[in-house]
Amino acid sequence: MTCIVGLVDDTGVVYIGGDSFAGNIGTGEYDSVGIPKVFSKKSNLGDILLGVSGSFRPMEILRHFNTPVHPATMSSDEYLNSLFVNAVRESLKDGGYMTIEDSVEDGVDCLIGYDGLLWKMQRDNSIRMVSPFKCIGSGETSAKGALHALDYHLPPKDKVLRALQVAENCNAFVKVPFTVISGAKKFSK
Repeated sequence: MTCIVGLVDDTGVVYIGGDSFAGNIGTGEYDSVGIPKVFSKKSNLGDILLGVSGSFRPMEILRHFNTPVHPATMSSDEYLNSLFVNAVRESLKDGGYMTIEDSVEDGVDCLIGYDGLLWKMQRDNSIRMVSPFKCIGSGETSAKGALHALDYHLPPKDKVLRALQVAENCNAFVKVPFTVISGAKKFSK
């Protein structure tokens, strides 16, 4: 029950935005919470932007986990799919969130902005590049449609905000306020 929107502009700056909905389909209770679903972490080589969909527990864990050092000789793809994802997995396990069923881990869906690129981490802990834009959460389809239809001359932050607004209008589980962060520019090693 959320919408996370990520995009990379023509200069390699990553933008990730998210809503503030928290709800329970079973009871019908919902609230807009003051905890952003998008946030920034630091690595030794640059910013890591994260936008997390799903439960608030993994968001809390990822907001406070220690990012591993990125060796200068390692590509961003190799770093994210080895050192970074293993640190995330361990943090989720230590935080009591990671579940294992039939020998398969069930983690978290999130968008990652890193090294001027947009990546998606899936619940099975796989990470793949998805540039130039991607949406996740219950508002994914309407937000993706909005990004396809938007005027390409709009500033990137406005595109993200507009996609979130469209998702809110089309999905009962996406609510204001919206938070948009940017950074994660391409770095030189």
